[in-house]
This record gives sequence, structure tokens and C-alpha cells, in this order.
Amino acid sequence: MDKDHLPRKLAVILHADVVGSTSLVQQNETLAHERIRTAFNNFSEIITDYGGVAREIRGDALVAEFDRASDAVAAAIAFQAANGELNPTLDDDIQPQLRMGISLGEVVIADNTITGAGVVLAQRLEQLSEPGGVCIQGAAYETVPRRFPFEYKNLGEQKLKGFETPVQAYAITLKPDEKIPVPEPFEKMIATVLDQLPRTAPQDNKSSIFIMPFKKGLPQSWWVN
Repeated sequence: MDKDHLPRKLAVILHADVVGSTSLVQQNETLAHERIRTAFNNFSEIITDYGGVAREIRGDALVAEFDRASDAVAAAIAFQAANGELNPTLDDDIQPQLRMGISLGEVVIADNTITGAGVVLAQRLEQLSEPGGVCIQGAAYETVPRRFPFEYKNLGEQKLKGFETPVQAYAITLKPDEKIPVPEPFEKMIATVLDQLPRTAPQDNKSSIFIMPFKKGLPQSWWVN
């Protein structure tokens, strides 16, 4: 399919990159790759928990897609906190740290590969963040409800490579003494709703719809009037 005719969508993109990956590899190539892979696998699980999709792992970088900026921020902070606790337990200096950028923009997804201005912007924002930190675009920041326990540092308008217009950016952290928002797994949410529906066909003459599960582990079937 011609690239100009590929389906496009508006999405929240998270780009994560390993800080100083070359230095880590020079110390011990095999161990460094193993540790980086473990970090990305752990992060991918957290991304899934928060309703996102880890689209690509590109060497020392990861790209994920979310529907909501609040989920992307919560997933990013959850991983950074977990990784910050894990690294000090390692008995050497090969301790992968990630920087992250979050943007809202148009992307193209094909064969699980994600491209577009939104991806590039997330990558540029990631380069503004501190090791172990998270940076978010102003437009994505505006969509995060203020009830979430996040603290923002205004980084001002940033001139980013490849973008003519300066981009407002914020560094994000968890507010002191606050807890990271806990995700409610999609399967649990759906199962809770569907468990309230009858499992057997209604006895009256009303029209009904039979529902089959999309994923393993959910109740097997329901009838809806």
C-alpha cells in the first residue's frame, strides 16, 4: 500500500530510550543486552496493564501507544519507580536507566510498526528528560485530568529538531507522599460487567444477542435482551 494512503490515527505516543547504552555495552555486552531486554520486558508488562500497546523495541529504545495521556504518564512513572528500586539491588554498574517522552500526534501503524510526527516528537521530548525522568508535550499535558497525583515542571517552549514551531514541554514526577494510580485491567472491568448478565437464553419471546468472549479467562458466554 502506498505510504500516503496508509491509515492514520491520533494517538498518545511514549518513546523510551536507555541512557548511556553504549557505555553499558562496553562494560559487558552480553549482560548489558540481557539487562536492557529485561527492563523493556518489565516495561511492556506495565504498559499493557495501563491499557497501552508496546509497538516496537528498537535496540535500546521502545515505542508504545496509548489512547489516553494519563495512562501513558502513569505507566511511565510506575516503571521508573520500579526500575529505581531494582537497579540498586544489582551488584555491578550495568544498571539500565530510561528517559521517556510522551506526545499526542498523528501516526501511521502498519505491521505493528508505528511511524509519524507523533513518534518523532515523543523521541525529541525524551531527549529533554533527565535519566529516570519523563517529559510530556504541552498538548498531551492538557488532556491529563488535574485529579491525578502528578507534579509538572514547566520547561517552557522548546525548539525541537524537525519541528518549525516551538513545543511546550513539561517534566513530570509523582507528587510527594502520593501513590501511583493503579490500573484496572481491561479483562477485569469487562468480566465485572458481563458477570451481571444471564448465562442462559431468556425464556420469553424477546429478541436476544449471544455474546462470546474475546479473550481466554473470561466467562464463556452471555445472553443480552
